[in-house]
Amino acid sequence: MVELSLSRVHNAIKIDLYTLTVVNLLLSLQILVTITYTVLTGVTVPGFRYALIPFIWLNVAAWAVLRAAPTTRGIKHRAAAFGSAATYFLLILYLSGLLRPSSTALEQVTGAAGFGITWRSLGWGPTLLYSGEWASLVLIPYQVIGYLALAYLLYVAVLDITNSAFGGIVGLAPCPGCAAPVFTSMIAGIAGTSSAFVLLITYQYELATVLFVTAIALLSRR
Repeated sequence: MVELSLSRVHNAIKIDLYTLTVVNLLLSLQILVTITYTVLTGVTVPGFRYALIPFIWLNVAAWAVLRAAPTTRGIKHRAAAFGSAATYFLLILYLSGLLRPSSTALEQVTGAAGFGITWRSLGWGPTLLYSGEWASLVLIPYQVIGYLALAYLLYVAVLDITNSAFGGIVGLAPCPGCAAPVFTSMIAGIAGTSSAFVLLITYQYELATVLFVTAIALLSRR
């Protein structure tokens, strides 16, 4: 019994060491990529918290997607789940302001081609821009990948039909925080100098990150 317990402890330590090694390698690689990107593009990082937020989203999204285990279903069920996830993804893009009606201001940036790119700190950029006749897109990398992860988790939840409604509701959690920039002017006009609203506007991305991580955790455990 003692030998068996020692063996389990030894195996647990080996797993933890392996996990720590992988995590350290990934973090080192991300730091290296960030430094290389910054040097090559010459962009400036607004601050540590803004540099950190994209990596929280990206790492959490990757963790959740890799852990997800879709239930085996028939093709009709998978098609319905995919349709739900795709609709949900577009809805989040719209609510977050990444997808919007055609914008004259964006047309001036993208030009006649309709496509453009802006170089910002890694994760926030490179931001892909599109301006068409009917709609425009501002694709901020970390947000798009995060929303794709949420859509995939919703797809998994719909396959497990008993939890699909719960998954859809929880997945909407990040939207108020991410959509806050769209309503900043309106909120400021209504609230004046209210400290609560000032804090909301100042820390909108941090709030969105907390909500995103919460939504991912609940959808993963649903």
